[in-house]
Amino acid sequence: MIRRLSFLLIIIICFIGCGKEQKTKQRTAENFEIEERLPNAIDSSEKITLYGKTDDSYALKYLNFLNFSNFAFSQYENPENRNLIGDSLSLTMYNIKKPQLMDLVAFTDKKDTIPYFTRVLFTPGDTISMTVKNGKIRFSGKNESHYNFFLEMNDPLRQNWAHYKYDPFLYKKELYSSYKKKDSTLKEFINQNTKVSEDFKNIVGSELKYEYLYNLILPRNIPDEKLAGAYKNNTNDIMYVYATTNVKNEKFFDSESYYSGITIEDFKRPDLINNDYFKRTLVLYIRHVFANHDYLEYSRRNFLNEKDFIQKNLNGQIRTYAMGRLINDYYMKGFGQGEQDIEILKNLIIEYKDEFSEPSYTSRMNEILEDINSYDFLLTEELLNEKLLTNYGDTITLSNVLNKYPNQIKVLDFWASWCGPCISEFKKAKNFKQKMEDEQNLNFLYFSIDDDKNKWGQTISGLQNYVSRENQYLIINRKKSRILKHMLIRENSNKTYFSIPRYSILDGKNRVKSNNAPRPSDSLTFEKLINEIKLKK
Repeated sequence: MIRRLSFLLIIIICFIGCGKEQKTKQRTAENFEIEERLPNAIDSSEKITLYGKTDDSYALKYLNFLNFSNFAFSQYENPENRNLIGDSLSLTMYNIKKPQLMDLVAFTDKKDTIPYFTRVLFTPGDTISMTVKNGKIRFSGKNESHYNFFLEMNDPLRQNWAHYKYDPFLYKKELYSSYKKKDSTLKEFINQNTKVSEDFKNIVGSELKYEYLYNLILPRNIPDEKLAGAYKNNTNDIMYVYATTNVKNEKFFDSESYYSGITIEDFKRPDLINNDYFKRTLVLYIRHVFANHDYLEYSRRNFLNEKDFIQKNLNGQIRTYAMGRLINDYYMKGFGQGEQDIEILKNLIIEYKDEFSEPSYTSRMNEILEDINSYDFLLTEELLNEKLLTNYGDTITLSNVLNKYPNQIKVLDFWASWCGPCISEFKKAKNFKQKMEDEQNLNFLYFSIDDDKNKWGQTISGLQNYVSRENQYLIINRKKSRILKHMLIRENSNKTYFSIPRYSILDGKNRVKSNNAPRPSDSLTFEKLINEIKLKK
């Protein structure tokens, strides 16, 4: 419950600004021009009216809806005609074209009362009465059973998820059992409420199925804190079940058996394009199962693999959404912020400009194009003058570090002592990196984002058989670092993304050629990229 609420709080914070009315801007970016459009006339059959009564006026004052019909992962719905007088509320939401699930979230200032949360199936034309009393929500209206199912399932069944304990197949078995209990609860609810619509049966049944698939690929918290710490703090990245399986049991994880029976056909469901768990799960399975990625990294190879898979297997709205998320997610992780990758990203946006015709798509794609077209591949003097700490306790500027290797390609390896994949990469790529330095006029430079200087130094000492102590540097102030802002971190809607290990490649003139290069252990792809950079001097 706590994890779910925390997740919702983050979403609310990130998207609450999006609910404010904004003027449409006309942008132009290399063959991709969005014309200003007049809003559609209001259709009274596409509205939802809600009346609220409460003993907790704070809850109605901060009542929010998360709408999943836009390109954004979720979007704060800003109802029109919101009127709150004392303990009564009335509001209207327009442009609801078909039945869809929304998240309802309301905060409270009452002691020992948690925020209110439920998922509700709204239908165009609905008029709904809602009461908030004694810490509980209840709905009534024409489609009353549509509104209350998740409230009735919520305690304790909805939170009764399995927890991963090192054995992925035991976890899968327990997770499936939990899903079947929820599915049985739904069927019993339908039998007892004969007025529920076919839309309700399809949408809610699918919600439970894709919630199961989501938790299958993104397991819930691991009880063992010694192992879990490496994963719990990195909620932006997928936690592969086999990562912990190998650590604990030292055996091969059979992903084909684990995901057996799940195919891309499960995701050819345009009728679910407004469903939260469907959209989230679609992206996860393409990225980490169907496109056959060995590990999570937002590199050129993975980008092209994913693009090819989407183009070969999906059509219509599903393809548009998957391609839009591919572009957005890789961009947010730094892809396209280097000369070697920028054209790939830009050309794909232009190729799909006709499919990105819905306003939430065109707005986002124009923002990305505008940003990458203005990206500065040369390091600024201010950035070059940033001070770093050497492994010997001295301070040195980035400029002095780079000038030690004039006219040579530099690979900037961003890592941290607490990053397991970073340490693993040092060991796996040792021989290849030595070969590249000897044969390609190339040097690897290591930049730690550790907060603990002593821990950083101890880790370097323990890795002396794998990496040089000479080219080790510590980012002194991670939060204010211009280097990280330019090379490693992307910020959007107050969210900051760290993704390490991360490799940025500079040419002999210190121009950023790739801001998210493949891992050196992917030796063929890495060496191919280096050769391309050398050819484009």
